[in-house]
Amino acid sequence: MPTYEYGCESCGYVEDIFHSFSEKPSVKCPTCGRDCRKLVTSFYLGGANSPSVSEMKRDLKENHGIDQIRLLDGTFKDFYHGVKKDSGRVQEELKQHQEAYIPKKAKRLTEKEADNRVKILKQKKAEKEYNKRKVTI
Repeated sequence: MPTYEYGCESCGYVEDIFHSFSEKPSVKCPTCGRDCRKLVTSFYLGGANSPSVSEMKRDLKENHGIDQIRLLDGTFKDFYHGVKKDSGRVQEELKQHQEAYIPKKAKRLTEKEADNRVKILKQKKAEKEYNKRKVTI
């Protein structure tokens, strides 16, 4: 059975009453004697360890670099928990790849090599233009 809060509008007295959902008790204020009304209170179903959606979005942005999400299948919470579950493995793989990757210095092209690359690029561009204009019958 749930606990409900009842309060007096005139003096501000508040009392917690334990009763069933269908029961409608008559609660009197002990200070002024007026009838107390059931107060509307909010509640959160999810437990103490469940973060809200805004907290999940902030965590994804700050800790995982994910700004925007477009879900094709599943819910946002499923996606979040999947990221949290796999993040340790992914971080380890990234560390291994960063340690194994040693960037090489860029090699300067000779004039002949540069001219050959420019020539190849011009040929490819000319082929694309020709294929655009070509009409097949």
